[in-house]
Amino acid sequence: MTGTFTENLGGFLFLGAVLALIVWLIRRIGSTGRVTVGEEIVLGCSIDVADARVREALDGIPRAKHLYVGPQAHLLELKRVPAWTVLAVMVAFPVGLVLMLVVRESVTMQVDIYDRPEGAVARLTGKSEKNVLGRVRAALAPTGAVHPDPTGALG
Repeated sequence: MTGTFTENLGGFLFLGAVLALIVWLIRRIGSTGRVTVGEEIVLGCSIDVADARVREALDGIPRAKHLYVGPQAHLLELKRVPAWTVLAVMVAFPVGLVLMLVVRESVTMQVDIYDRPEGAVARLTGKSEKNVLGRVRAALAPTGAVHPDPTGALG
């Protein structure tokens, strides 16, 4: 590198911005880790009230698609850019940018509501992201109990 510090300042700032973006992307990818879900949340209310609570909880999740499958059956679909596309963008820039625009993966969680003697129960199965699952749990079980499936039959 020849020249004075001020002549190279633009390059240093660009390099710093690229490194900051890479660190931010890696942290973001780590915080949205995928999880397999298999649990029941005791809602303790009627099945109609429970269905309304589930609809409200799932509709309130940003960048997710809530599909009403049938009576007391819901799907939450997340479409995300896979983590490996970030590496492809860095290695094959600018052609790699096309991958970020085209490649998507789908992560789906099903929420079914059942009536039990203790009240309605929401059964969560499938795959989700940690942060989305946390939001669903918080919305559905502020006072209810979350029961992971000990047999593994749900997941």
